[in-house]
Amino acid sequence: MVESLEKLQQLMAESRFVEAEKLVEVYLIDKKYDGVHELQLHYFEILLAQGKKIPAHFLLSFIKKKLDHDIDLAQKWIKYLDRKDKKHQQSLYQLEISISEKLGMTDELYRQIYKFLICRLERKQTFIPENILINIKTYFNHDFDLKLLDLSMSFLILDLPQIEDKVQSLILSCLEDASNRGLVERIKKLYEVLNSQEKNFHIELYKSICWLLINQIEDKKDFKKLIELVIYFEDIKFQVIILLIMDKNQLISIAQNYADQIKRNTRFNYVYVSKHFSCLKIYFSKNQLKKDEIVTQVLSPLDLTLDEKIKTEKEDREKPIVSSEEKMIPHLVILQSYELNQLLDLSVSLYQAEYYYAASEVSKIASQQSRTNTERLKAIYLKITSLLRLNDFRAVIDESLEALKISENENDILSFLYSLGDAYLQLGQKREAKGIFKKIVAIDEKYRLAKIKLEELDAL
Repeated sequence: MVESLEKLQQLMAESRFVEAEKLVEVYLIDKKYDGVHELQLHYFEILLAQGKKIPAHFLLSFIKKKLDHDIDLAQKWIKYLDRKDKKHQQSLYQLEISISEKLGMTDELYRQIYKFLICRLERKQTFIPENILINIKTYFNHDFDLKLLDLSMSFLILDLPQIEDKVQSLILSCLEDASNRGLVERIKKLYEVLNSQEKNFHIELYKSICWLLINQIEDKKDFKKLIELVIYFEDIKFQVIILLIMDKNQLISIAQNYADQIKRNTRFNYVYVSKHFSCLKIYFSKNQLKKDEIVTQVLSPLDLTLDEKIKTEKEDREKPIVSSEEKMIPHLVILQSYELNQLLDLSVSLYQAEYYYAASEVSKIASQQSRTNTERLKAIYLKITSLLRLNDFRAVIDESLEALKISENENDILSFLYSLGDAYLQLGQKREAKGIFKKIVAIDEKYRLAKIKLEELDAL
């Protein structure tokens, strides 16, 4: 080895760089000389003297082996790596991360980790090396932007339960931050990530939360989002967030009614509300405001009851009286030239005004005009929603079965299975209802409403 180094030095002294380069390559290729750093350094210097690039794989290997023994030498040679080389880009980031961590350069460590994760995301690679995860946990465990990147990577494998947990954590981290610093900006970032993904029922609800947190309720679509949130969320923390949205939009009477329901939640904690949502304390204090007696015509129909009303069998089967004026509405609609989306919006509006019969008939008209299964399913969903309020459970069964024939994605199937099971239950057909709820849980074991129904049926 000594003889080889002497010969190499002689060739370099005589500026015989090409011969020196060939000599070094012979020894580096020979496995018994692998890792001889002195020879590698001479090789690097020879190439630099000729204005040539150092082979990336040699240089990466050299720097990696020097990290624990000579950090200064590693820093000296890392600058010769080509940062535009896509093939070795991630390896370069990992070296930069290791150097930054060893030197205690926290800001640089964060920048390199962020760039590394962006690179992984762009290449749709979901595996994160252990040392990167350790650095994130040690130094940046609560960083919002890194968690947002982690969420984006979770969408690549489409693990919905994991995605939902991460979205919940991000929303709560924003709202439970006592300083509220950058709240709107962070919620906007989260909304942009959610909005960039394909539609999914559960994730769409969280997107609605983000939208309503940073925007005012202005039209029927926004009210529909709010109603969906009230129906879906049983988690006490997210019920409080929904109350915050109502309060932000000055829906005082509705917010008070909703707060009364929240207080019935066995997990309600006044200390939590006082600590993180002090503006909502008034809804839960003993000296709370009296309920408003006058509610605007648009808002008064909203039914924000969380608990299922206990009805007698007789009440279940009684159908509300429909006025002659309400029966006239569908006939007037037929005379107009409404487009499908207008009919769907009108059905929602009539439902909110408690014209359930009219809403059902208008959604029926929309179903007849639909051209695709997706459009028809929207109309059937609205019709079923109205029929449930009309206590017409036989019709709900028929519509649910019809919808299931054309349902293709899991969310639609679960939704119409649930309406089918609920209708059977309301009609006292407990065995049929239990069978349906079991099917739902078999498809999605995290479907909470179905699990609750099954528990209630098992308790009977």
